Amino acid sequence: YAEYDMGKLADSRGGFLFDDPDDAADSSPEAQQRAQKKARLAAERATLDDKYKPLEERDLDLDALDQIPRCRDCQSIDIDQQYHRFFDVLVCRGCRTAKPEIYGLLTKTECKADYLLTESELQDRTRMPVWEKPNPHKSTWSSMFLFMRSHVEAFAWEKWGSPVALDAEFARRQAETQRRKQKKTAQRLKELRQRTQTSAWQVTRDEHTH
Repeated sequence: YAEYDMGKLADSRGGFLFDDPDDAADSSPEAQQRAQKKARLAAERATLDDKYKPLEERDLDLDALDQIPRCRDCQSIDIDQQYHRFFDVLVCRGCRTAKPEIYGLLTKTECKADYLLTESELQDRTRMPVWEKPNPHKSTWSSMFLFMRSHVEAFAWEKWGSPVALDAEFARRQAETQRRKQKKTAQRLKELRQRTQTSAWQVTRDEHTH
Protein backbone atom coordinates (compact mmCIF):
# COMPACT_ATOMS: atom_id res chain seq x y z
CA TYR A 1 0.00 0.00 0.00
CA ALA A 2 1.36 3.42 -0.97
CA GLU A 3 -0.06 6.73 0.15
CA TYR A 4 0.10 9.61 -2.34
CA ASP A 5 -0.45 13.30 -1.96
CA MET A 6 -3.32 13.90 -4.42
CA GLY A 7 -2.19 17.49 -4.83
CA LYS A 8 0.99 16.27 -6.47
CA LEU A 9 -0.71 13.97 -9.00
CA ALA A 10 -0.80 15.32 -12.56
CA ASP A 11 -3.28 14.00 -15.15
CA SER A 12 -1.24 13.33 -18.31
CA ARG A 13 -4.28 11.82 -20.12
CA GLY A 14 -2.20 8.70 -20.34
CA GLY A 15 -2.30 7.98 -16.60
CA PHE A 16 -1.56 9.91 -13.42
CA LEU A 17 2.03 10.92 -12.74
CA PHE A 18 3.39 11.78 -9.31
CA ASP A 19 4.73 15.30 -9.57
CA ASP A 20 7.56 15.19 -7.05
CA PRO A 21 9.80 18.28 -6.94
CA ASP A 22 12.55 16.12 -5.47
CA ASP A 23 12.86 14.39 -8.89
CA ALA A 24 14.65 17.43 -10.23
CA ALA A 25 17.38 17.03 -7.64
CA ASP A 26 17.50 13.24 -7.95
CA SER A 27 20.10 12.16 -10.51
CA SER A 28 19.33 8.44 -10.32
CA PRO A 29 18.46 6.63 -13.59
CA GLU A 30 14.92 5.99 -12.34
CA ALA A 31 14.33 9.68 -11.64
CA GLN A 32 15.71 10.67 -15.04
CA GLN A 33 13.41 8.18 -16.77
CA ARG A 34 10.42 9.57 -14.87
CA ALA A 35 11.36 13.11 -15.85
CA GLN A 36 11.77 12.15 -19.52
CA LYS A 37 8.41 10.37 -19.54
CA LYS A 38 6.68 13.37 -17.99
CA ALA A 39 8.24 15.72 -20.54
CA ARG A 40 7.24 13.46 -23.44
CA LEU A 41 3.64 13.14 -22.26
CA ALA A 42 3.39 16.88 -21.73
CA ALA A 43 4.65 17.51 -25.28
CA GLU A 44 2.20 14.97 -26.75
CA ARG A 45 -0.68 16.54 -24.85
CA ALA A 46 0.25 20.01 -26.08
CA THR A 47 0.40 18.72 -29.66
CA LEU A 48 -3.04 17.10 -29.41
CA ASP A 49 -4.55 20.18 -27.81
CA ASP A 50 -3.20 22.36 -30.61
CA LYS A 51 -4.28 19.92 -33.33
CA TYR A 52 -7.94 20.04 -32.35
CA LYS A 53 -8.16 23.76 -31.74
CA PRO A 54 -9.96 25.92 -34.31
CA LEU A 55 -7.51 27.18 -36.92
CA GLU A 56 -7.65 30.73 -35.59
CA GLU A 57 -6.66 29.52 -32.09
CA ARG A 58 -3.70 27.40 -33.13
CA ASP A 59 -0.14 28.44 -32.47
CA LEU A 60 0.63 29.12 -36.14
CA ASP A 61 2.93 31.51 -37.87
CA LEU A 62 0.50 33.97 -39.44
CA ASP A 63 2.96 34.64 -42.25
CA ALA A 64 2.76 30.94 -43.19
CA LEU A 65 -1.04 30.71 -43.42
CA ASP A 66 -0.91 31.40 -47.15
CA GLN A 67 1.23 28.27 -47.53
CA ILE A 68 -1.42 25.92 -46.09
CA PRO A 69 -2.69 23.56 -48.86
CA ARG A 70 -6.21 24.47 -49.94
CA CYS A 71 -8.83 22.97 -52.21
CA ARG A 72 -8.30 24.22 -55.74
CA ASP A 73 -12.06 24.70 -56.18
CA CYS A 74 -13.33 26.23 -52.94
CA GLN A 75 -10.14 27.06 -50.97
CA SER A 76 -11.13 24.78 -48.07
CA ILE A 77 -8.26 23.38 -45.99
CA ASP A 78 -10.10 20.05 -45.54
CA ILE A 79 -7.93 18.37 -48.18
CA ASP A 80 -8.58 14.77 -49.19
CA GLN A 81 -5.22 13.28 -48.31
CA GLN A 82 -5.65 10.21 -50.54
CA TYR A 83 -6.19 12.33 -53.65
CA HIS A 84 -3.24 14.49 -52.65
CA ARG A 85 -1.02 11.46 -52.13
CA PHE A 86 -1.93 9.37 -55.16
CA PHE A 87 -3.04 11.96 -57.73
CA ASP A 88 -1.17 15.05 -56.50
CA VAL A 89 -4.50 16.90 -56.52
CA LEU A 90 -5.59 19.37 -53.85
CA VAL A 91 -9.34 18.89 -53.48
CA CYS A 92 -11.58 18.79 -50.44
CA ARG A 93 -14.01 15.97 -49.74
CA GLY A 94 -17.01 18.15 -50.52
CA CYS A 95 -15.83 19.15 -54.00
CA ARG A 96 -14.64 15.62 -54.73
CA THR A 97 -18.13 14.27 -54.02
CA ALA A 98 -19.96 17.12 -55.76
CA LYS A 99 -17.98 16.87 -59.02
CA PRO A 100 -17.78 13.21 -60.12
CA GLU A 101 -17.29 14.36 -63.72
CA ILE A 102 -13.86 15.60 -62.62
CA TYR A 103 -12.88 13.61 -59.54
CA GLY A 104 -14.73 10.34 -60.14
CA LEU A 105 -12.66 7.15 -60.10
CA LEU A 106 -12.41 4.73 -63.02
CA THR A 107 -11.12 1.17 -63.02
CA LYS A 108 -8.57 -0.06 -65.52
CA THR A 109 -11.29 -2.04 -67.32
CA GLU A 110 -13.44 1.09 -67.70
CA CYS A 111 -10.49 3.07 -69.06
CA LYS A 112 -9.87 0.44 -71.73
CA ALA A 113 -13.51 -0.10 -72.67
CA ASP A 114 -14.83 3.48 -72.55
CA TYR A 115 -11.76 5.47 -73.60
CA LEU A 116 -9.94 2.87 -75.73
CA LEU A 117 -6.69 3.19 -73.80
CA THR A 118 -4.08 0.44 -73.84
CA GLU A 119 -2.34 -1.35 -70.99
CA SER A 120 0.99 0.37 -71.73
CA GLU A 121 -0.68 3.80 -71.74
CA LEU A 122 -2.28 3.12 -68.36
CA GLN A 123 1.14 2.20 -66.97
CA ASP A 124 2.59 5.64 -67.81
CA ARG A 125 2.74 7.05 -64.27
CA THR A 126 3.93 10.47 -65.45
CA ARG A 127 0.65 10.93 -67.33
CA MET A 128 -1.68 8.54 -65.54
CA PRO A 129 -1.31 8.61 -61.73
CA VAL A 130 -2.97 5.62 -60.13
CA TRP A 131 -4.40 4.66 -56.75
CA GLU A 132 -3.69 0.99 -56.10
CA LYS A 133 -6.06 -0.59 -53.59
CA PRO A 134 -6.56 -4.16 -52.34
CA ASN A 135 -9.32 -5.94 -54.21
CA PRO A 136 -12.56 -5.30 -52.26
CA HIS A 137 -14.06 -8.64 -53.30
CA LYS A 138 -11.22 -10.90 -52.20
CA SER A 139 -7.87 -9.99 -50.68
CA THR A 140 -6.01 -12.71 -52.60
CA TRP A 141 -7.14 -11.37 -55.99
CA SER A 142 -5.16 -8.83 -57.98
CA SER A 143 -5.11 -5.26 -56.69
CA MET A 144 -7.59 -2.73 -58.03
CA PHE A 145 -6.15 0.21 -59.98
CA LEU A 146 -8.15 3.43 -59.88
CA PHE A 147 -7.66 6.46 -62.12
CA MET A 148 -9.13 9.95 -61.76
CA ARG A 149 -11.64 10.70 -64.51
CA SER A 150 -10.21 14.09 -65.51
CA HIS A 151 -6.74 12.55 -65.95
CA VAL A 152 -8.14 9.76 -68.12
CA GLU A 153 -10.21 12.10 -70.27
CA ALA A 154 -7.34 14.55 -70.77
CA PHE A 155 -5.15 11.67 -71.96
CA ALA A 156 -7.90 10.25 -74.19
CA TRP A 157 -8.76 13.61 -75.81
CA GLU A 158 -5.08 14.13 -76.60
CA LYS A 159 -4.79 10.64 -78.06
CA TRP A 160 -7.95 10.70 -80.18
CA GLY A 161 -8.21 14.44 -80.81
CA SER A 162 -11.60 15.11 -79.20
CA PRO A 163 -14.60 13.37 -77.62
CA VAL A 164 -16.26 13.31 -81.05
CA ALA A 165 -13.21 11.61 -82.57
CA LEU A 166 -13.24 9.04 -79.77
CA ASP A 167 -16.92 8.30 -80.47
CA ALA A 168 -16.10 7.89 -84.17
CA GLU A 169 -13.28 5.46 -83.38
CA PHE A 170 -15.55 3.54 -81.04
CA ALA A 171 -18.21 3.29 -83.78
CA ARG A 172 -15.59 2.20 -86.32
CA ARG A 173 -14.36 -0.57 -84.04
CA GLN A 174 -17.89 -1.75 -83.36
CA ALA A 175 -18.61 -1.85 -87.10
CA GLU A 176 -15.37 -3.75 -87.72
CA THR A 177 -16.22 -6.24 -84.99
CA GLN A 178 -19.68 -6.73 -86.48
CA ARG A 179 -18.20 -7.19 -89.97
CA ARG A 180 -15.81 -9.86 -88.71
CA LYS A 181 -18.66 -11.66 -86.95
CA GLN A 182 -20.77 -11.63 -90.10
CA LYS A 183 -17.84 -12.89 -92.17
CA LYS A 184 -17.19 -15.68 -89.70
CA THR A 185 -20.88 -16.63 -89.68
CA ALA A 186 -20.99 -16.66 -93.48
CA GLN A 187 -17.91 -18.89 -93.59
CA ARG A 188 -19.49 -21.33 -91.14
CA LEU A 189 -22.70 -21.46 -93.21
CA LYS A 190 -20.68 -22.10 -96.36
CA GLU A 191 -18.80 -24.96 -94.70
CA LEU A 192 -22.08 -26.36 -93.38
CA ARG A 193 -23.65 -26.30 -96.88
CA GLN A 194 -20.59 -28.00 -98.32
CA ARG A 195 -20.75 -30.75 -95.71
CA THR A 196 -24.48 -31.16 -96.33
CA GLN A 197 -23.99 -31.41 -100.10
CA THR A 198 -21.17 -33.90 -99.65
CA SER A 199 -23.31 -36.03 -97.35
CA ALA A 200 -26.25 -35.92 -99.78
CA TRP A 201 -23.99 -36.89 -102.70
CA GLN A 202 -22.57 -39.77 -100.69
CA VAL A 203 -26.07 -41.04 -99.83
CA THR A 204 -27.16 -40.83 -103.49
CA ARG A 205 -24.07 -42.69 -104.68
CA ASP A 206 -24.58 -45.43 -102.12
CA GLU A 207 -28.20 -45.85 -103.24
CA HIS A 208 -27.15 -46.22 -106.89
CA THR A 209 -24.46 -48.70 -105.94
CA HIS A 210 -26.99 -50.97 -104.24
